[in-house]
Amino acid sequence: MNFRYKLTNFEWDTLALTPLWIFPTMALADGKFDEKEKNALFIISKNINKFNNTLLQEIFDYYNNNFDSILSKFYEDNRNIKKGLKDVADILETKVPTDIATNFKKIMIAIAYYIANASGDEFTGKVSPRERKTLVELANSLKFNILHFEEKPTLYDIITLLEK
Repeated sequence: MNFRYKLTNFEWDTLALTPLWIFPTMALADGKFDEKEKNALFIISKNINKFNNTLLQEIFDYYNNNFDSILSKFYEDNRNIKKGLKDVADILETKVPTDIATNFKKIMIAIAYYIANASGDEFTGKVSPRERKTLVELANSLKFNILHFEEKPTLYDIITLLEK
C-alpha cells in the first residue's frame, strides 16, 4: 500500500520506531534481556512476513534497507515510550485503514507477549507480574481496545504463526 509515501516523514518514522519501542521495553521489563528473549526476537524478525500486515511488512522492508538510519532516529527521538506509542496510535487512527491499524496493534502486543513468554520460570509462570503490567501499559499506550482481542486473528493465532 506504500504507507511511507502517504505519510509525512515524521509520521512514517514514528510508525517505524514502534517495534524498536516494543522489543526492548518488553525484554527489559523483568530487568534483563536474556538469551531466550534474544532468540525470540530472532524468530520474530525471521517470520515477520507471516503476520499478513502490509504496514508491518513495509516497516521491516524499510529496516532491511535503512536500519542504521532508523536506529539513529530511535536514539535521537526525545519521546518516552509511552508518548511515542500514543503518537503511533494517533497516526494509526487517522492515517491507516482501521483493519490494518487494529491488526498492527494486535501484532505488536502479541510480539510483546511472545518476548515476555520466552523466558521465565515454568513453575511460577513464564510471564512475570512486572511483564504483565508492561503488556497492559503497552496496550494502553497504543490505545488498544480490549474488544479487538476477540476478533480474528486472535493473539493466539498470531503467536502460533511464530511456532510453525
